[in-house]
Amino acid sequence: MSPRVVLVAAAGAEWEDAALAALDERAGVVVLKRCMDIEDLLASAASGQADSAVLGLDAHGLDAGSVDLLRRYGVRPVAVVPTGVDPESARLRAGRVGLRRLVAEASVADVADAVTAPEPGDEPGDDPGSGPGEPGAAPTVGGPRLPPGLDLVALAAAAREREAAEGARAPGDTGAPGDPGPALDGAADDGAAAGRGVGDLDDLERLLDEEPPRRGTRPGRPGRVVAVWGPTGAPGRTTVAAGLATLGAARGTDTLLVDADPWGGAVAQHLGVLDEVSGLLATARLAAAGTLPERWRTAARALSPTLSVLTGLPRADRWVEVRSGVLEQLLTAASTVGDVVVDTGASLEDDPGAELAGRGARNGTTLAALEAADEIVVVGSADPVGLSRLARGLVDLAEVRPGVRPHVAVNRVRSSLGWSREELADMVRGFGHLSSLHFLPADTEAVDRALVAGRSVAEQRDAALTQALAGLADDALCAAPTGAIHSGAGARTVAGRGGARRRARGRLRRAAG
Repeated sequence: MSPRVVLVAAAGAEWEDAALAALDERAGVVVLKRCMDIEDLLASAASGQADSAVLGLDAHGLDAGSVDLLRRYGVRPVAVVPTGVDPESARLRAGRVGLRRLVAEASVADVADAVTAPEPGDEPGDDPGSGPGEPGAAPTVGGPRLPPGLDLVALAAAAREREAAEGARAPGDTGAPGDPGPALDGAADDGAAAGRGVGDLDDLERLLDEEPPRRGTRPGRPGRVVAVWGPTGAPGRTTVAAGLATLGAARGTDTLLVDADPWGGAVAQHLGVLDEVSGLLATARLAAAGTLPERWRTAARALSPTLSVLTGLPRADRWVEVRSGVLEQLLTAASTVGDVVVDTGASLEDDPGAELAGRGARNGTTLAALEAADEIVVVGSADPVGLSRLARGLVDLAEVRPGVRPHVAVNRVRSSLGWSREELADMVRGFGHLSSLHFLPADTEAVDRALVAGRSVAEQRDAALTQALAGLADDALCAAPTGAIHSGAGARTVAGRGGARRRARGRLRRAAG
């Protein structure tokens, strides 16, 4: 059996000497190098000679990206928790950056056991660390692989809430499903043996197998996530998204507007936010540091007491800085306190090679928003080219979210196009199953005034476009799906294809005859 080669990055911490002594005394363990910092550790790991790394949980530069790199180099990290750090806080931070094995500083003599023991999630019979790490692999618990960005602590808390609601606790059970984070060696929890596994595996596996309830429909999750999407051709996604967020905030609901367009986000320009700091990139940094759930508000800009905006990428080429799972974490955290409206990009093209390359997908933020959304608003133009793109776009959307019933907003409706709204409704209804259909008038003057002033068009209460957006907000942010058709003036008629379809067929027959 080949020796286990270990890198140590303690940066002069008090536990370094004790850890080195414990590793030197263990047969079959060889300390390859004492690294100065995380950068030195990553450079040494890139050589492919090491199997494991021992580092401090408080090491400067330790984040999800560095942990991913270590695993891609085939190096399993073991983190030492400094004295004075709360074990639960340590598990929480470690779980968010991807660490699976912790050792308390008071028990640093056991670090050799942590280095040689199978890591939580290793398959029986595997030789941990003997081969290259899986790029972008998410933490595993008892076998099932968790999706990137999934919060183990949130899963465990959800399991406890569900168990309490169902009254299914066994007699004498305290309701704690076990350690809701990576195994912490040398730190007992309520009398439990040190080094226990992560969470209640039965509850976690059940949560992974089941489709979770959508946000906005579950107690304790008051917010609703609304993704605004539309095909290429600038149909008005940002105008609609900003309008929906403004109307939701005006009704007294805490609302966050997120610019998740990876190609050409323009929410900041629409709303007159000229800060050079990108909210989306700041969120990515918080996620890498494992502090996103608590500090996501620091990345957002408050526009009113109930409306905040998280600005997008300053340049389209910086999409690579937003790792997989960042947007999911943001939406999960933000939707616990209010509604979230996400402005997305047009492209739905997936990037299967992204995970293998250890990076996010080019359209990852768009796809993540659509996957996480409780409601999807699809925006299309009323002209022939726009309707053709809308038809193809709805087909593409159904492949990304099978069975989805979006709210469709046909934008820039005007009489000069030569067809009535009933005829438009008949055409659009033939594109697929919808939750509701809305017509937004071509209110060019109101849109221009809003853009010049750096305000949302919905702040002009008397504008025809604002009145039409109010009906869309009723369906997307408040009401259950109605299947209704809304005109630009806010009037409602029962959704149906019969009369308009018969008239259209009659015209076709007359034209053919």
